[in-house]
Amino acid sequence: DEANGLKNTRISPDAARARRKYESDPHLHPAAMRLQKRLHAAVARDAGLSTLARDAFRAHVRAYATFPAKLKHIFHVKRLHLGHVAAAFGLKEAPGLIGKSATRERLQAAKDKKRKDALKAKTDAKEKRKRRAEGKSAPRKAARGTVV
Repeated sequence: DEANGLKNTRISPDAARARRKYESDPHLHPAAMRLQKRLHAAVARDAGLSTLARDAFRAHVRAYATFPAKLKHIFHVKRLHLGHVAAAFGLKEAPGLIGKSATRERLQAAKDKKRKDALKAKTDAKEKRKRRAEGKSAPRKAARGTVV
């Protein structure tokens, strides 16, 4: 009986199954599979990590596509398996390569907000000068210690 034989050798049935699977398909080492599952779980539960993983995936594929012409026959982007690359970054599937990365969108949003705030400050200052010129501005506060 296989189970009794395993008890005598101190190998759990799960470890024996993993060993048989590894022997039949050597690129699926049990430790590598466990590590990959942990990576997928960490990326799936953390939104920030997921965003970084998607951005890193896009950056990697874009960089892969920029190899010199002499090396294109080796590093050909159309031969790259995007699912395997996505798995290396802890993603369940390859995200789309079209569109801005989340980091770039965040930077653009901050830049737009800064531009909008500067425009508002400029408009407010212009209106304040206009009111003063018309004599409708609020009276100035008295200096400290003086009675008005």
